[in-house]
Amino acid sequence: MDVTVQAHIALPTVQALRQGREAGHALAQAIRAKLTVIHVVPEFPDGVAEGTCWRVGGAEKPLRADAARRSKAILAAVRSAARAAGVTCNIVTATSGRPYDAIVKHAKKARCD
Repeated sequence: MDVTVQAHIALPTVQALRQGREAGHALAQAIRAKLTVIHVVPEFPDGVAEGTCWRVGGAEKPLRADAARRSKAILAAVRSAARAAGVTCNIVTATSGRPYDAIVKHAKKARCD
């Protein structure tokens, strides 16, 4: 019996790791894997967290707006690179104060290898 198994790669992405995204796309292309890109946007808590006030002059609004703007740019680059590599790419965006937990959660949910 001939059984073909397709790998499913989870690729967490952050702005600073462009080379990692490119390597992830290249790997997915080379082994004909599906790719799920998981982008986690930082959570900016309202009020006081661990003794630090985030609401000084409404500072959380510009932080959230900047995070959303950067996220859009990162995901546009991811989509473009996947398209150029001919890789099937699913993109997941999550908001979390604990990015590593969100990455693992979404990788499991997407049934990545």
